[in-house]
Amino acid sequence: MADFGSAKTGSFFLSEASIYLGPQADLYKLNPATHLLGLVKNFSLSYDVGYVELTQGVQNQIVSSTMNKSQLKASWEVFEYTAKNIAFGLGMNGAALTSSPVVTTTSGAVTGTYASPDMTLAVVSATGLVANSWIIVQGATNEEIFVDKIASVATNTLTLTFGIPDNLQSGATVRLATNLDLASTAAQPYLSAAAVSTLSDGTLIRVNLPKVRITKGFTLKADTKAYANLPFEATIYNLVTTDPNYSNFVTRQAELVMG
Repeated sequence: MADFGSAKTGSFFLSEASIYLGPQADLYKLNPATHLLGLVKNFSLSYDVGYVELTQGVQNQIVSSTMNKSQLKASWEVFEYTAKNIAFGLGMNGAALTSSPVVTTTSGAVTGTYASPDMTLAVVSATGLVANSWIIVQGATNEEIFVDKIASVATNTLTLTFGIPDNLQSGATVRLATNLDLASTAAQPYLSAAAVSTLSDGTLIRVNLPKVRITKGFTLKADTKAYANLPFEATIYNLVTTDPNYSNFVTRQAELVMG
């Protein structure tokens, strides 16, 4: 029996990958505690190369070629809709966001109406809530969700910028919120990224991408048939002399380390 194409090693690839994103200077410091995106599927890294060719004669025989395109492309699907991941998908600096899980409740009823909204909100504890931060408030029903910007804080009373425009009972949930810009014209700073995985034989793999931007990735789709995801696409850039880690990459766009 012929053994054409039979395996010589156990270095097969059927696996998931974990993705890290962070500041460009932190490429070799990217770690799960700070930079992990969480549940990721369908990570893909591909190389697109192109040549310009010189031909001769009536038959246009190729006698020479020069590479005129050398580009890596990366894409993956992010399933955890954290503020940081959404910010990355929006082309913002998600690396600058920090988690602040501040939750409290109202200590009294709110009686404002749409015509005359209540401009103050008494809470059980205002710890972690400061002027110019945003809050999100949920009332008695799922649809009673309001957002507001804190103008000032005095003891456990919040003065609001816009006012709560509906009746809320005492004990309504108040959370510190993150306000993300949609379709912002601000450019995302250059980031670094890493993908880690293993081969079937236990070989460890890490792909280091020293200079990237997430140039596509935001979708917000409420669907009852399947979980939504953020379909990230990363543009990978060549480094210039002033970039962090330039001396390690020079003309390379990335590196694949395995062992």
